[in-house]
Amino acid sequence: MAGRRLPARAAGPARPQVRADSGARRGQAFVGSLLAMTSCVTVPALCYLAIRAGEPMRPAERAGVQAVAALGVALAVAGTADAVLQISGELGAR
Repeated sequence: MAGRRLPARAAGPARPQVRADSGARRGQAFVGSLLAMTSCVTVPALCYLAIRAGEPMRPAERAGVQAVAALGVALAVAGTADAVLQISGELGAR
């Protein structure tokens, strides 16, 4: 019995291949671009400005923090717009 081979398995229908760019990744790109920039850049900069609101702050420091907050908003909008355009382009191509 040691040399006995098992019969070959019958070939069934092929499993559908999941594309690397599935719907989950598109959703993650959409949510990630908005939430990541908002929670990691914009909110901390605005909170810093709110905490320091009653204290004197050098104009350069205030301008720098405001620039970081504005950059965070701009990148969140750009990333979200890019994700929406990619999703709509893929849906339109179907």
